[in-house]
Amino acid sequence: MMENYLKRHRGIMSDKRYDNILLISDLDGTLFGLTHQAGREVLSSVRMACDSGRHFALATGRTVRSSAAVGFGDVPVEVVCANGAIILGRDGSIVHHVPMDPAFIEELLVAFPELPLEFVTLDHTLERRSRKESEAARLRMSLVRRIVLRGMTRDGGERLYGQTPDEICSQVVVKVNYRTEPGDDEVRERLASFVAAHADQAVNAPFSRRMFEITDPTATKAEGVAWLARQLGLANDEVAVYGDGGNDLSMLRRFEHSYAPRGALEEAKRSANVVIGSNVLYAVPRHVKATVRHEGPFQVP
Repeated sequence: MMENYLKRHRGIMSDKRYDNILLISDLDGTLFGLTHQAGREVLSSVRMACDSGRHFALATGRTVRSSAAVGFGDVPVEVVCANGAIILGRDGSIVHHVPMDPAFIEELLVAFPELPLEFVTLDHTLERRSRKESEAARLRMSLVRRIVLRGMTRDGGERLYGQTPDEICSQVVVKVNYRTEPGDDEVRERLASFVAAHADQAVNAPFSRRMFEITDPTATKAEGVAWLARQLGLANDEVAVYGDGGNDLSMLRRFEHSYAPRGALEEAKRSANVVIGSNVLYAVPRHVKATVRHEGPFQVP
């Protein structure tokens, strides 16, 4: 039965050992199901990978301050977050980060004083609008969107509101987030043009067209995963990656063993080496377990 599962998904064949020593997955739409949280199926697969001697890492556009904060408890995982701008070790400490050009941040603040941009730093996410304004904006969202955000975010002092441009510019900013609303086409085009005109200072690699997820050009999931692999002494063909969105394209294209769930963006599925089942049915956790059972244990430093 297991061999049939492996053959069906083509990522692992019963007569070949791929030696996937670092398994790394996007969260929302990939590793996680509809709740956008780490449930029993997810945790059992990640723990199984770690217990086998492998490294398991998360690769997400979210800003993650600790793996426990996104539901992984004491499971020893690394985290490539903020689209590769911050990397956390197994102990939750920041082992690598890629700062944005302060001159770009200053120019962005001047060019778009009206936008509720979010500025991610090494310690907090900064907003110019007040907490009251931010909460009011959330209430204007659809009920489904509010439920999803509740599953994806846990504030706990993460956000600092009412920040002035000077306060923002005094911090090490690694990522800028902005979510456009229906009818914001003019703003979207203006911001996209601004980023494109500063291609040497910034890149936008969003999960979806409605998002802006701006980082330094060298901060991508692909670069973050490659950096982590080098630190572990691993070659690219010893890495397996899973992703579904626009911010996963770089790593899906870079690594030979790349997988996208069936509900991924079409471009993500074209970029991946193999398309597996639905994230709603936990295809990625199942694929991780199948990989570990098929390839057996490893011992990674």
